[in-house]
Amino acid sequence: MSLPLPWSARRAICLSVSSILATAKSTAFAYPTSTFPADTRTRGLAAMTHRASRNDNVGGAGITLNPVGGPAQSSIIWMHGLGDSGEGWAGAFDPKVFPTTRMIFPTAPTRPITLNGGFPMPGWFDINGLDESSPEDRAGFEEAKQRIARIVQGEVEAGVPADKIVLGGFSQGGAVTLHLALRSEVRLGGAVILSGWLPLKADYPAALTEVGKAMPYFHGHGDADGIVRHQWGQHSAEKLKELGLNYTFKTYRGLDHGATPEEMKDAVAFMKEIFNK
Repeated sequence: MSLPLPWSARRAICLSVSSILATAKSTAFAYPTSTFPADTRTRGLAAMTHRASRNDNVGGAGITLNPVGGPAQSSIIWMHGLGDSGEGWAGAFDPKVFPTTRMIFPTAPTRPITLNGGFPMPGWFDINGLDESSPEDRAGFEEAKQRIARIVQGEVEAGVPADKIVLGGFSQGGAVTLHLALRSEVRLGGAVILSGWLPLKADYPAALTEVGKAMPYFHGHGDADGIVRHQWGQHSAEKLKELGLNYTFKTYRGLDHGATPEEMKDAVAFMKEIFNK
């Protein structure tokens, strides 16, 4: 079983859209809003290792945690899942563990989601279904890719070495992470995918760049995931390993569509190894 975390709103749930809109009759795919007030959501603020600003560091919506001890030496750019926000993930990583790292949690634009009967919610792209054969929103993926690429460019211009920038995300955010990292023209430090999948898989290997192939990847997935099924994540990992990527896929027994302390510890260790090189 997954353990309760102080930021457990990252867990996804399936609920009826009729509980939100009485006239809708389709199944909703969404994330509950975090219950933490904005000023206490980030654990490290009490230690004054970082200061929070309400943006994605290039003028878009989100939360950025800036180290106060000097210029950032590394960066984490983390994408939330459907229906959540950057603010909802801003407490996921203890800033004291990353004292010289800028942590950026952008918030996706609000858009109608086909799977949810057109109900609007924050989403990086539209979702038509929850299996590998469902039609995909190529335009939405490209829009998200360009948005995150601008954040990456902003970090590089601010003096953070590109190979000290890690992309990461949960569920929808994990899919966006893979979409950008595999096609990147910049040699980033690595990518973390939690409960995500490889989007637009037919584009590969043609869309894979040399630097996208060179960076390391960590993919965590629960074998009890009822939203983005474990098999979907596993198939994604198998395809990318076949293409020669340094791709670590780890299964978490009994975990549904969420995260556990063990998985987060593994993700943090992966990022720290990159930053400490």
